[in-house]
Amino acid sequence: MSLSKRGRPRLRHALFMATMALIMNDESFKRQQEINVKTKSMKCRCAQ
Repeated sequence: MSLSKRGRPRLRHALFMATMALIMNDESFKRQQEINVKTKSMKCRCAQ
């Protein structure tokens, strides 16, 4: 998952935290994140 550094910092942080909660607690989002990491080279430090 990648967010640009443009825009409002608190909004970016809130979106990041909401996404991390989904990835860590919902199995379908967790599987999708694993697929993204393997095939699209998208990495997220928190989901590991």
